[in-house]
Amino acid sequence: MSALNVLPARAYNGQGRMIKPEGTSTEINLYNNHSGQNYLLRGELTADGVLTGSISHKYTGLEALEARKSIEGQSLENYTNAIVPQELLDYTHNFKIENKEDSEEFLLETYDFEIPQAVSVVGDKMYMAPLLFLKLGENPYNRETRSYPVDQETFVHAISVNLKLPEGYTVETAPEAVKMALPNGLGTYFFTTTSSGNLLNVMVRFTLNKPQFPAEDYAVIKDFYNQRLIKENEKVVLVKT
Repeated sequence: MSALNVLPARAYNGQGRMIKPEGTSTEINLYNNHSGQNYLLRGELTADGVLTGSISHKYTGLEALEARKSIEGQSLENYTNAIVPQELLDYTHNFKIENKEDSEEFLLETYDFEIPQAVSVVGDKMYMAPLLFLKLGENPYNRETRSYPVDQETFVHAISVNLKLPEGYTVETAPEAVKMALPNGLGTYFFTTTSSGNLLNVMVRFTLNKPQFPAEDYAVIKDFYNQRLIKENEKVVLVKT
């Protein structure tokens, strides 16, 4: 079931035509409305490297439509196994889906987790990826060259990590903030970390504004993803004071 102003993926071909009540029509851009995903992770880390917390995962627009289609016809367990990061599967519980039947609302998935050895503990220091298991794992564009266009949805993906550090630990070093952009406003990537006392906050916002990139731009978008991959795999170092 689709929502108002959200077409199924097969119907997106760049331009559409809006038929007005009086019979006239106007050509419109089908990609004006971004789809989106928004992750919010709240967690607490112990001195032994155990991470407990919760995740909320929100879908909007076409991505909500596609997620609802994935849910249909399969058990909650099978769906959970498909969408929860693999390294979390054995440590999650209390998985819930909200607004599954209401296509006019965003789709929301929530679950809790408790992960042993979620970070590397070496002496009085801890090492962790800033987004933990929500980081980009690999570049989806891994071929050297491409001879046909890159087709994809326009979207806005956001990730927020709010982490309470173990008592007596502070952030020694963290990846520097970065702002990157594709040429002509076709996409942006923002990454930032902030810390205060025993609290660490990491925010990422990744936007693509164009549904198709010509083959000659393949190297540009591949490098864009590579730079994101490098940034999200840098380490936050925590030290016991």
